[in-house]
Amino acid sequence: MCALRDGRYSLDVNPCIAFHPFCHTAGLSLTIRTVLFGSYVLVMVKFDPHVYLRTIRDYRIESLQLVPAVAQFLAQTNLLEKYDMSSVTSVMCASAPLLKHTEEELRKRFKVPIVKQRYGMTETTIGFMGHSVSGEYPLGSIGSVFPSVSVKIVDIQTGEALGPFETGEICCRTPMVMKGYINNPRATQEMIDVDGWLHTGDVGYYDSCYRFFLVDRIKDLIKCKGLQVAPLELETLLLSHPKILDCGVIGVPNERYGEVPMAFIVQTRGENLSEQEVEKFIADQVAPYKQLRGGVRFVSQIPRNPSGKVLRRFLRDEVKKLKSNL
Repeated sequence: MCALRDGRYSLDVNPCIAFHPFCHTAGLSLTIRTVLFGSYVLVMVKFDPHVYLRTIRDYRIESLQLVPAVAQFLAQTNLLEKYDMSSVTSVMCASAPLLKHTEEELRKRFKVPIVKQRYGMTETTIGFMGHSVSGEYPLGSIGSVFPSVSVKIVDIQTGEALGPFETGEICCRTPMVMKGYINNPRATQEMIDVDGWLHTGDVGYYDSCYRFFLVDRIKDLIKCKGLQVAPLELETLLLSHPKILDCGVIGVPNERYGEVPMAFIVQTRGENLSEQEVEKFIADQVAPYKQLRGGVRFVSQIPRNPSGKVLRRFLRDEVKKLKSNL
């Protein structure tokens, strides 16, 4: 509530469309906030592109509240040409990191100066970082820390607090943090330390202006030759290829390197792309240890949860199936 009432932060009180799961903080806080400040919410049972775009047109929706999967769809689809989107004046995305090129495309398509971002967890009740009204944020920034919240970046191995531009785990401390997981004290102790800091499991950093950036999930980092590779970095590069519609990257075991990146690719309809083309596209842009030495596999779709996050465990299961069939 402190963040909502603070004049530095936007209070989008226009009607909004909710397709987010209400069991997640993004969907629940969006609904409560909109109703609390005197507007109404149009609820979609499930996301349907035509219904969504038609609703924006018919109800003259001004503010879009997105998750990365929907943001990516809006950045790529040709359906926008069939609907009047002139009412849209602001775009906000939460639930997972938004790829930079997706943010750039959304700015162009909806003619907005910035795509606002929010960051939080269900365990923190609502978001605890976001874009302020008057602040200036570079592409990819999830914003600044909200009032009544303390945030620090700590070394993943030592727990030592880090300075600007040093990458580590994001930790927060605020009255909004949950009391704990029901009947699971061990999981609670792993999440919240004795000093009350909640360990998000997300890797990030902040710049000299205290603007924060997400890198990836700790458990998703690929450890190649003792160096860390963020799948999100490779996914961002892959999605900049015009023949790639969607993708997911995981680490696979390798005797020489420990782990190496492997990419699952969904091709743009009507395009032909080879494994070698994809590997070279990445190799030309990254250090040798980040190259796709685990190979490339073409699939019909990338498994994602309702918030748009890649379900990497399903991709790992797919690798196990492939090996068992050899």
